[in-house]
Amino acid sequence: METKHYYEGWQIDSLKAIKPYGRMNDDQMSEWKWFDYHKHCNRVEHLNVISSRLLIENVDMACDVWKARPWHTSYSFEDFCEYVLPYCIEDEPLEEWRRTYYDKYSPIVDSILLKTTDVVEVAAEVAKVLKNEGFDNHADVAVPHLGALYLMKNHVGCCRENCDIATYAMRSLGIPIATDFYITSPSYNSRHFWSAIIDTTGIAVPFNYTEKPINRNSEYDRKMGKVYRNMFGMQKSKFIDPVPSDFPAVLVHPFTKDVSMEYFSKNSPLKVNSIICEKWMFLSIYNGKHYEAIDISPVTRGEACFKNIENGVIVFPTLCVKGRMSPCGYPVLMGTKEHHEFVPDTRIKNSIVIKRKYPIRNTLRFISNMIGGSLSVSNDNSFKNAVKLCEFKDTLQSNSIILDCDLAPVRYLRYTAPPEKNIEIAELHVFDKNGEEILFKNIRADHPVDDLHVRNFQLIYDNIWSSFYMSEKGESLIFDFGEMVDIGKILFVPRNDDNFVRKGHRYELFFHNGSEGWKTLGCKIAEADSLIYNNVPGNAVFWLHNHTDGIEERCFFEIDGKQQFI
Repeated sequence: METKHYYEGWQIDSLKAIKPYGRMNDDQMSEWKWFDYHKHCNRVEHLNVISSRLLIENVDMACDVWKARPWHTSYSFEDFCEYVLPYCIEDEPLEEWRRTYYDKYSPIVDSILLKTTDVVEVAAEVAKVLKNEGFDNHADVAVPHLGALYLMKNHVGCCRENCDIATYAMRSLGIPIATDFYITSPSYNSRHFWSAIIDTTGIAVPFNYTEKPINRNSEYDRKMGKVYRNMFGMQKSKFIDPVPSDFPAVLVHPFTKDVSMEYFSKNSPLKVNSIICEKWMFLSIYNGKHYEAIDISPVTRGEACFKNIENGVIVFPTLCVKGRMSPCGYPVLMGTKEHHEFVPDTRIKNSIVIKRKYPIRNTLRFISNMIGGSLSVSNDNSFKNAVKLCEFKDTLQSNSIILDCDLAPVRYLRYTAPPEKNIEIAELHVFDKNGEEILFKNIRADHPVDDLHVRNFQLIYDNIWSSFYMSEKGESLIFDFGEMVDIGKILFVPRNDDNFVRKGHRYELFFHNGSEGWKTLGCKIAEADSLIYNNVPGNAVFWLHNHTDGIEERCFFEIDGKQQFI
């Protein structure tokens, strides 16, 4: 307990008062952008304030419930101490939470135990109830763990908070559970947490109750690279000598455990030769700005060995130089049995067509909502004699679509969402035959909408392609020009991440050359929705940087002249 602590301060109280009511607005974000709870709040050590009552109640309840569970004989005492007994998760307020959660959720367990004694099946029923209670997923400002009793009332936060809710509920019921995470995504700019039921076999069953039901056989659909677990007990250090203070904290944290073996145990190790006299080598992900270490290995006889790395990810051997990762080898695409090293061949001169600077996976879900949507025009606001301009049948391969029009004068334009789908529009602009923009006099929906939706109409014409208006399902929006107008063309931008190549933006393409890092292949102004680079080296990893706008960028490689993200 000597390292356990929490933070207190009026700032945390104020932020917790804001969070139950949803995302912060721009003014609130501006007001709180300075806040760092590590610097601005008091750190309180548990040993100085914890009560015997809290500890006694926690231990007594945990033991009594555990002994009553039919699965408890399949676990070790150490499993119980780590995955059921802890009185806290990390740095949340000290609270007597266990009985509150037990009283609320134990009837579920009592009922399901009449049908099955399988701990995973029981946990799955509890997770269904948690999902039905809802969760408002957002993270505006970094705060400590919010605490059990606060989360009981306010199901709000990021993925870490829904893991906390699951942890409090499951542990109160005698179900062993942990929180696993990856340091940074191999595909996206994020860290992610999820829950894991510790099965009677000792294998973790990963889940996030807000997404999918718990299932032993379900595949986790995010690239992770390496997986770590937040532990309550201090872990045995793998470092014989004192660790330099500038090493990445998460890799040397005494309460973090590498559990990648539970996820990727069948994958072959990656061995990297080192010509530099360093004791430690790191394996990193390049996130578009810098290398972020996800693993560490001692260098023995000039070789580092990294184990249990996920296949299908691109990793970079790096060294820690003054607290920052610096490349010390060529990038590698991990395979289950064999790995591919990207040593660029400058003797080969390829051409490559580039359409994006970031993977499209999440964006496809947004853009696909346009399929089945349509644009129509009319001279009356009832659209009895509407003329359909187009119906979107395929997802776009760029940020936008331009419709050329040859119409008689009209007054109204309507966008109709397909049944059971939302309108998700980033931008909609109308121009006359001379190229001058025609402004809307009014926008309305085909049914009553609340004030928030009305205010968000402005996002449709704010010229920020990453902002968007989102409607109810099956809604239509009617745009009134206030008079008859001659339409020459329409610019339509569905909800997207603005990571497609965008006309007029300035880009620079790089390839990775091992310990020399990124080497430029030149800058270009995009003249269309794609870039063509000739004379690029073969067998290389590339990175496209947008000098004009945007922050999301990831490396890729080339197959048959097309870019390939992992």
